[in-house]
Parts: sequence; structure tokens; C-alpha cells
Amino acid sequence: MTKRTIGVDGLLDHYLRRARDWADVPLQRTLERLATTRPDAQRGVVCHGDLHPFNVLTDGDRTVVLDWTAGQIAHPAYDLAFTHLLLANPPLDAPKPLRPIINAAARCIANRFVATHATIGPHPIDSDALDWYRTLQACRILTDLAAWRADGDLDAHRGHPWFAIESALQPLLAA
Repeated sequence: MTKRTIGVDGLLDHYLRRARDWADVPLQRTLERLATTRPDAQRGVVCHGDLHPFNVLTDGDRTVVLDWTAGQIAHPAYDLAFTHLLLANPPLDAPKPLRPIINAAARCIANRFVATHATIGPHPIDSDALDWYRTLQACRILTDLAAWRADGDLDAHRGHPWFAIESALQPLLAA
């Protein structure tokens, strides 16, 4: 059984240990920066950690959220940032000429999602906190990818959406 990392501080420590093990300097520097710039975490809520349309089932007026394996008690921006990342960078294998159109539409949808949350969401989230959690979520995804590569386990994860969005997340390491 794999030991479960609890809380954002635990996640940061875990990702940083892994980045050091692999000597992944860009990932390590980003995680070190995140550790020293963490936004106020006093507002903790139950977060799903992997909230996207395939983890939500609806039947009439009933809704069920599935797959809580990435769940944490965290700032509400933890979930908002992850969903924004996936909406803004859809893991689609589209023909090259269509990608700019899809990406522009995806960014509009992702920004609308955040704007809607700002209007009707129960917790106000400032843009600095959202950016911080977006970078943390990018580090989470990039850590998973690095682990699969280090373990020689790429074939077992072939087709996973992380591969499709990896290049879009790399610039967040330089931010």
C-alpha cells in the first residue's frame, strides 16, 4: 500500500523530494519557490483534486463526484486551479491546424469558469492564490510524468492525458 501524502505542505515536501532524487532542477526550483511563497492557508475545505467532467456523473437533479484519490483538505483554489489547468489545456489529440482554434476556445472556457466561480462561488479566491495553486498542480502533473519515466513505466500510462498537456505546463516552471 502506498503511503498517502496529506495536506499541501505534505505534497510540496513529497514533490520536492522526488525532484531532488531525479535532479530535475527546473521542477526543484519551482517547488522551492512555492514553499517560500505559499498563500495563507487558513481557509481549508474538502477538495477533490482532480475535478473535471469525467469525474462528475449526473442523472436528472442528482450529481455524484467520483475518484477522490487526489482529495485533500486545502484552500479552495486547489480545486479551482486544477480544473482551470485542464479546461485551458484540453488533453486532445487534434489535427495541427485545429489546435490554435481549440486552444483559444479552451482558454476562454477556462477563464469563464474562473469568472463564474468569482461571481457565484462560496469562497473568494485572489489571482495570486490561483496562480500559486495552478503552479502547484502543474508540478503535481510533471512529478507524475517524471516518476513514470524514472520507473520505466511509460507504457503502463500510454494515452494518459498528462502527456498531452505536458508542454503547456512547462512554462509554469519558469514563472
